[in-house]
Amino acid sequence: MKWVSFLLAWSALQGANIAAEIKINQVGYLPEGTKFAMIVSAKTDEKGHPSGFFLVRRVGNDSVAFRSSLGASAFDADTGDQVQPADFSKLKENGTFYLDVPGVGKSWNFRIAPDVFLRTYYLAARSYYGQRCGTAVDLGPEFAGYRHGVCHTEGAYDPSSEKQGQHASAQGWHDAGDYGRYVVNSGISTATLLWAWELFGKPVQAVSLQLPESGNGVPDLLNEARWNIDWMLSMQDADGGVWHKQTSSHFCGFIMPEADKLTSLVIGAGQSPFKTSCATADFAAVTAIAARAFLPFDPDYARRCLAASRKAWIWLQGNPNVVFRNPPGISTGDYGDAHCDDEQLWAAAELLRTTGEAEYDSYFTRHYRQYLPTVRANNPPSWAMMAPFALWSYVLGNGKDSEARQDIRRAIVGCRRRDGGPYTHAAVSHHHDGQGLYLGIERRCRQLLHAVADCKQISGGRALCERGCRKSALSIGSEHLRFILGDAGRFPFRATHSSSPKFGGRPRRALARPAGGRTQSRAAGSRDEKAAASGHTARQGLCGFGRRVCLQ
Repeated sequence: MKWVSFLLAWSALQGANIAAEIKINQVGYLPEGTKFAMIVSAKTDEKGHPSGFFLVRRVGNDSVAFRSSLGASAFDADTGDQVQPADFSKLKENGTFYLDVPGVGKSWNFRIAPDVFLRTYYLAARSYYGQRCGTAVDLGPEFAGYRHGVCHTEGAYDPSSEKQGQHASAQGWHDAGDYGRYVVNSGISTATLLWAWELFGKPVQAVSLQLPESGNGVPDLLNEARWNIDWMLSMQDADGGVWHKQTSSHFCGFIMPEADKLTSLVIGAGQSPFKTSCATADFAAVTAIAARAFLPFDPDYARRCLAASRKAWIWLQGNPNVVFRNPPGISTGDYGDAHCDDEQLWAAAELLRTTGEAEYDSYFTRHYRQYLPTVRANNPPSWAMMAPFALWSYVLGNGKDSEARQDIRRAIVGCRRRDGGPYTHAAVSHHHDGQGLYLGIERRCRQLLHAVADCKQISGGRALCERGCRKSALSIGSEHLRFILGDAGRFPFRATHSSSPKFGGRPRRALARPAGGRTQSRAAGSRDEKAAASGHTARQGLCGFGRRVCLQ
């Protein structure tokens, strides 16, 4: 662990000379892309006009690569900051640089290069392997110490599932801060991987994630997605319905996965029909995408996924809104959702895109309009709102109804035009406690994915597309998210991650929640608060998608 100590010491030394007022994409920028930083403490005259300039200097010899004036000052209502943009998009040179703002200070270093996001992609995608359940995991010398033994192999039916006896407990991914597996939120995670493959197949296929399956003729992104799809398939009942989750009856402590000896229970609604609509619809959508993605590599598996998806859809027609709440005796994450219509719209869109069949098109065109307002620039899809996935998929799949396609395109264009400045995405989260930011990593990466999906569908809207991609890229490498992926100079702490203490973490002081501080409201919130308050550190920068980390 000596190299970790060296990196932390180097980071602290560099950080001592860094101006926190300069908000930069620390991961970096593409040579031909837009390049912005935001300056909080820059000075303006009495009329609010910019009165300063900035320099972009080369790391190594401090020579000036670019110079320009700061943009007009603006008030950011979400943070209360007065900010000015520093636009250095005209700098096309490859290399490593930093911003120098006279009177303010220097920024963290950043790169400009064609492959600047390759490492970020690798870390984000490989993080799923670190979350695997039911197997031993070892991330190797690159993340020395991140390993655990075979875990959670004992499974059974909970009475809430209507069944009894043993049930397989294999595969799937551990959840954000616990070792449970949940269909609804791992469903959107799996779909994100599958969509990434569909949108970026060739460049993605060239990247090895160093998985046990690497080299088997299937792209690693699909290899990883299959690990969770296989678990999801085990959660489907014979009638097509899908149980909500497989967890223990209560959360274990902050222990290693193999030390958690609680039985992994298949948990249902506790009353007829025992399976739930949101989980079943998410399942139908994911397996429909999988049927497309795996067809060139494993046709038998693709056919199995499509058959499972069709079966789930049939179950949904008779059970359209069976919602989930934790049954008596169960206190793990609820992930309850009062409405499953958006998940069903997504299932219809993905089945239509895979099969082209009129039944799914008819359902979609009858229900899509009410969800057009859900395409919002500042709020990417979440497990509780899947309608944007449905809308995008319909257009990407060239849905049959031209009016529906145009309605969705107009909603996308309108969303981008109403979008605020780039600082909002870089510095604000919906999970804020006054001392740090709770960030859903996967949501920010989905933001970039969907910005690209937008770009593929907007005719004549290149500037709007570029703006959306720029804002999403700012989120991924921003002042906050840079910590999480480990693709920059600082590391996360207070990770809501059960095994983090065993990976070199140390307790931190409990969080003080200020009056009026905003927190996410959900049934499992007490778990998140307790975990955040315990303040365990993840010394490595590889915290998987879906992790929530409190950053300062």
